[in-house]
Amino acid sequence: MTSPADLIRDAAHDEWADPIATTRKAVAALLEMTDGEWETEGLAAVQMLRTRRPDSALFLAATEVALEPNHMRAADGLRAMLTRLDDTTWAAELGLRVSHFPSLGLLSLGTTTMEVVAAALDLGGSRAQLFTDRLAIRRGFLRYETIITVAPPEEASCLLLPAIARQDDRIWTTVRAADAALRASTGGRSIVPVVHPAATLSPLNRLAYRPAPNIVDVAIAS
Repeated sequence: MTSPADLIRDAAHDEWADPIATTRKAVAALLEMTDGEWETEGLAAVQMLRTRRPDSALFLAATEVALEPNHMRAADGLRAMLTRLDDTTWAAELGLRVSHFPSLGLLSLGTTTMEVVAAALDLGGSRAQLFTDRLAIRRGFLRYETIITVAPPEEASCLLLPAIARQDDRIWTTVRAADAALRASTGGRSIVPVVHPAATLSPLNRLAYRPAPNIVDVAIAS
């Protein structure tokens, strides 16, 4: 049987998996560790994750709530984080917010982008045309009953901009996405960041955050 420590080590090195699912796995393992030697093994695991994955705002948020010597308070924070990671209300609300646009630009096949588009179509009754310049993304969205056009996503009336971190009006995203956002802004299109609320950087985590080389920060108007 895989131990919680092994699960945490696996999560810390699994940089290509779905970030929300991977973070959830790590949080669940940390929560299990609160029943053991938390002040030694548990806090060491927390610090290891923060050292190993400073590129992940989700990992930083998940471990910040566990920077607590008291195992009961750490457990409370980790349970709250699990609830936050599982909550998709924000995606539904964002989908409703963009449901009135006649077209949506897609840059990602990520879970969060797909949840937002699904909410726009299913809850918002949108019949928006989807724009993407990647065939893989187009194939991923063929399940939806709407028109998918192979075209630059920044030419859609609203660009869904995937991000991995946020602080106030600044987000962190890929160079490709940032370039698309610049073109969309120049063309007068709307830009809506798609970022999990748990990936919002606290002051402590902003100091610790070290994005990957292909990630840049972009200012987004409120």
